[in-house]
Amino acid sequence: MKKLLLITLFFCNFLNADVAGGVLKKYKSNIFICTGAGNCIDITRALHANFAYVHGIEKDKILVNHSRFAIPAYLQNTNRKFNNYTIYHGDSRQLLPITLNSIKEAATILLNSYLPEIDHPEKENHVLEELEKIKNHHIKRHIILIDYIHLADSKYFGNVSLKSVKKQLLAINPNYKFKFEKGGHLGKEEKAVLVAIP
Repeated sequence: MKKLLLITLFFCNFLNADVAGGVLKKYKSNIFICTGAGNCIDITRALHANFAYVHGIEKDKILVNHSRFAIPAYLQNTNRKFNNYTIYHGDSRQLLPITLNSIKEAATILLNSYLPEIDHPEKENHVLEELEKIKNHHIKRHIILIDYIHLADSKYFGNVSLKSVKKQLLAINPNYKFKFEKGGHLGKEEKAVLVAIP
């Protein structure tokens, strides 16, 4: 029963991933890093976008285990060979610098752990701390995507403002240009993803 539930969850997530998959293809590099990998929606987006290396960071052990089961099942069912993905279990504030230090070129980084919860709308948001970790990395030309940005300036985004996010991004690279893309719930919400492009 547990296995059937995991497979069902995975394929539901995969369908959702298809909705917003074009966003990652549009801002593709060789390397994809995702904080808040969750139940592997963004990992499947990255696999679909054909990134050469994929790194996911997730603090929920159940979701990490789900991803470690579901992604190999997806690869096996699609007859795709892809060994260059890693899913780390832990806090992105500790693991993001370690992941960044393992790469030698600019990456596409999705900061995505801000999904609002109905029963806990005032969720803690670490986006500014994650951006600080990216700022401390020697490469300053990463493409950075921040999901659920349409909820900025509200309790659903931890009361973090859009202005403070943009300010922190410009502290990384003052030449960043900003765009907004579809994202958020099921990838269908307008201007839900902020993209910083070098």
